Amino acid sequence: MINKPTIEELTDSFPFQLLFADYGNADARTPAIERLNYEYCTIEYIMEGDGYLECAGKVSHIKKDGIYFLHKHQNHRYWPKPEAPWQKIFFVIDGSLMEQLLKIYGLDQIYCVENCSSIFHYFDEIMALCSSSAPDKDLRCSVLFHQLAMDIYEIIYARHWQMPEEINILKKYLDENTGRKVSLDEICQQVSRSKPHLIRLFKKYTGSTPYDYLMKKRVEQAKLMLIHSTMPIKEIAGKLQFSDQYYFSNYFKKVTGSSPSEFKRSC
Repeated sequence: MINKPTIEELTDSFPFQLLFADYGNADARTPAIERLNYEYCTIEYIMEGDGYLECAGKVSHIKKDGIYFLHKHQNHRYWPKPEAPWQKIFFVIDGSLMEQLLKIYGLDQIYCVENCSSIFHYFDEIMALCSSSAPDKDLRCSVLFHQLAMDIYEIIYARHWQMPEEINILKKYLDENTGRKVSLDEICQQVSRSKPHLIRLFKKYTGSTPYDYLMKKRVEQAKLMLIHSTMPIKEIAGKLQFSDQYYFSNYFKKVTGSSPSEFKRSC
């Protein structure tokens, strides 16, 4: 006769742990949180407001209904937008099963995902599970997390699959050339499309024109340079192909709400 393990014996050695879940409410005075070699994994959902995440050499702007990952063994820094501080729900997990699921679904190198209202219910369910006294809550949470990972995978990669190949080519070109002069003519020739058609198609699938998309990327790069370098603002403007410092400063303030010098001081 085989002796079946008890729930307690199973959960003691189970390779997934739900450590904590809670709400996070920020205000205009909430400081940035910075960690080196983070020891767990945290996933946070923005219910209201917005803020910023700096991780893997990139600053990302996360808005309402977006999520972000604070991955295990990585450095990160994040802070709310003072004019619209975020209100969040989050959970903290650990274990080898968690790491495997993130890797299987290609989420181990993903840091933020937009428009995730369809998966909010998982955060509510995990919150309720965390506050319960169920002896098998780690096992039950692992099932929820697996379903959540699959749904996030669909949100990210289904969007990518739906894009025509010429839009993926143009998007990659813009992503890789924030510091160089770009020419749509080069891509139009490559994909055999007219410029007006390519612009219309790009806006249809990404929500912005190629120009607006590129400028947004340049502002994100400018944030990194302002935080991590001693380059003067004029030099940063030149490196990112802005026509002059005045135009760069005005555009930066229009997008972020603060001038480059104000942003640098606040960081």
